[in-house]
Amino acid sequence: DKNGDVKVRLMNIDCPELQQKGGGYAKERLADFLSIPTHVKNDKKPKIKLRFRSTLEQDYPLAIITLDFGMHEFSINRSMVYSGSCFTYTQYNQDRLLISIEQYANHNKKGIWSKRAALMATEDWIMPWDYRDANVSKND
Repeated sequence: DKNGDVKVRLMNIDCPELQQKGGGYAKERLADFLSIPTHVKNDKKPKIKLRFRSTLEQDYPLAIITLDFGMHEFSINRSMVYSGSCFTYTQYNQDRLLISIEQYANHNKKGIWSKRAALMATEDWIMPWDYRDANVSKND
């Protein structure tokens, strides 16, 4: 936009919407990961990299965000799933590792998975992609 901000959707993953339970948690984790460069001193400070592609179906480009430390890169998309902040967006996923990362988060009850039984036992809980579909239908 005019301020130089870039709006993207994180590729291969789906987080709860802000209006859903877990949405605030996902937003906080993403902010934590993006703030890592501000906590690193000297020449070891990573660069935030975006690899994205645009599609006609999406209102924002799909992106993989990494922190580039020079010798290696740290995937924020994968880290969001690993931390239990988001789900693998199975119907669009192109990252073969995400399924096992999500299974690890689930097995170890990280983030959303620690509250999954309680969240999913409530009548109002639905997966983020179903939540959006339901709300788009209401607005039509």
